[in-house]
Amino acid sequence: MATLHRKSKVTPLSLYPLIGHYSRPIPALLNAIYLWGIHLTSSPLDGCDEKAFLQSSLHHLPKDLSSSHPRKIIQGIQTEVLLSYYYLMHGKVLAGNYHANAAVSLCLSSGFHRIRTPEPTVPSSMPISSPQQSSSPLPKAVDDIEEGERVDAFWAVLILNNTWIAIQESHSMFYDLQTIGVDTPWPMDAFEYQLQLLPMVSSGTIKGFLDSTNIEGFSVLALHAKAAVLLEQATVYASNPDELEVSNREPSESSRLEAVIDQFKSQFPMVDRMDVTPSETDTLLMMQMMTHAAMIKLHLPLFRRGEMRSRQKALGAAQSIAVLTHNIQPTSSIRVDPIVGVLWTAACEVLIHELLRADSTTMGNNAQCSTYLHSILSQMTKFSENNAFMSKRISSSRDDYGLTVTSEFLVKRIQKNYPAVLAY
Repeated sequence: MATLHRKSKVTPLSLYPLIGHYSRPIPALLNAIYLWGIHLTSSPLDGCDEKAFLQSSLHHLPKDLSSSHPRKIIQGIQTEVLLSYYYLMHGKVLAGNYHANAAVSLCLSSGFHRIRTPEPTVPSSMPISSPQQSSSPLPKAVDDIEEGERVDAFWAVLILNNTWIAIQESHSMFYDLQTIGVDTPWPMDAFEYQLQLLPMVSSGTIKGFLDSTNIEGFSVLALHAKAAVLLEQATVYASNPDELEVSNREPSESSRLEAVIDQFKSQFPMVDRMDVTPSETDTLLMMQMMTHAAMIKLHLPLFRRGEMRSRQKALGAAQSIAVLTHNIQPTSSIRVDPIVGVLWTAACEVLIHELLRADSTTMGNNAQCSTYLHSILSQMTKFSENNAFMSKRISSSRDDYGLTVTSEFLVKRIQKNYPAVLAY
């Protein structure tokens, strides 16, 4: 999951005043943090109940958002993100989607997509002394660290939103922001905010990335956000029949997006040499899998029709996901990120389809694809023990290649597109 808040100095909550004081986090956020803390603890403390913390967070959230707490907006967004991921990990799709939409609404209504946006041109009829009216309900950030926290929050919400787009294969509220405009700069590392390195003016951040005119953004969170943008773009493109029909006559849109994905992938060798923490290593691994999944999503429609170039691109991306999957450690934080099941499902669909092709054996792909497929499904089984979103999609079945465990979501998807794949 994306990092929401990276402060230079961490103060123990026990040193804060009583709950409700303006210098303490809002109660909803505190309880959401406790909720995740208990969930991730291998040996929960006696008397600590996840359900109680969840109910308390939900109880306080509407009150906190209408309170006079000076940081209610940013902390309300952080709470919504934590709750959305928690519900999704437990397979509560409707509740998770509700909180994701709430986080998006808070972000947009608070102007988090327009941080450091250029000042509007002052009409000639407006007196010079007249102040410009701000559309954001938030006061100006006190320093670059606080503004950086808002930047991080925006991109964390975008990553969450795009996770849901990949899961539901639906349209995105953020997708239209290419034309509305995301001006918020790419997130930075904490020390860069401390050094006041935020650009004075920022505009067209996502558009510049997709047009290959914006070369900024190399923090771990920025790379994660870029991969999420690519996955969303490919998902929405591939799920739009009108776009696909146009692409058959004029492939400029798919070719443009493919070029952006390839250009982004060219940075992976540099990424592998970054000096990062273990949790950031997991994020970068997830980022690479998301990028490969974006390539699969982009080529999947033509891949299903047997187009050779799309077959090669999709198969190469699926194999890359399998290789990265092999490097995931049992204690990896990826185990609680719901998007990983979607990425593995996309790769599995390609590999299974390849195994069924008549020329798979003659091309030498059979044994290799089978090995990759078993590797991914093995990880899915292990991770389902701690991730209800994935475990609810695990079902027992057996196909012609001796697979004993596969994703229910994958089974349904494969049966729809390739009825002969799985035998019951």
